[in-house]
Amino acid sequence: MRAYYWLGWVCFFVLGSHLAVAQETAIVSTIYGKAWLADGDSLEGQMNLDFSQDLLEVAMPNRMLKVLSPRQVQVAIFTDEHGNASQTFYVLPYAMRKQYQVPVFFQMALQGQKASLLTRNKLITETVPTFDSFVGRTMYYTRTRLIKEMYLRLPDGNITYWEGKSENDLYKILPDHQQDLEVFIKNNRLKLADFEDMMRLIVYYNRLK
Repeated sequence: MRAYYWLGWVCFFVLGSHLAVAQETAIVSTIYGKAWLADGDSLEGQMNLDFSQDLLEVAMPNRMLKVLSPRQVQVAIFTDEHGNASQTFYVLPYAMRKQYQVPVFFQMALQGQKASLLTRNKLITETVPTFDSFVGRTMYYTRTRLIKEMYLRLPDGNITYWEGKSENDLYKILPDHQQDLEVFIKNNRLKLADFEDMMRLIVYYNRLK
């Protein structure tokens, strides 16, 4: 029975990234990762980071599954098939429900001296209108899709959720170099709700003196 359980668990990890293509999920998987824990210990092996539950799952050598909360982890690094560090996850204090700060998993998308861009995977369900020419009216259907929630972290440790709705909101978070940022956004036609565009903007911001 244990053999079947372990085989199923291994297949789950190995196929996790391929299944994510067919079925979107807030889980990030790796064949090999290393996590440094709050008690000074560390763990290595196959790992899943589930953003929806804020849990890190580690397949242990004894064929058991160890589940860790953010309070138990400091940082985790997932590697690619060549052994290169590809994804880094930090546990940082953040007020998820705008009440009080708790340890939360974040992926470090871009680390800078003046500002860093963090992300969290999230599944959202939305209602989408579509015109049905057969019945001659607009129909509505629901769909679930994966998004990257973006957060800006400043050197003082303050983390702000970035919705990407307004340039004015951006300048409240990054009050210096407003004119430089305005020109850069306009010349490059950046969309502040777009992850790749925000990466370009934060790279540029960190280069400003």
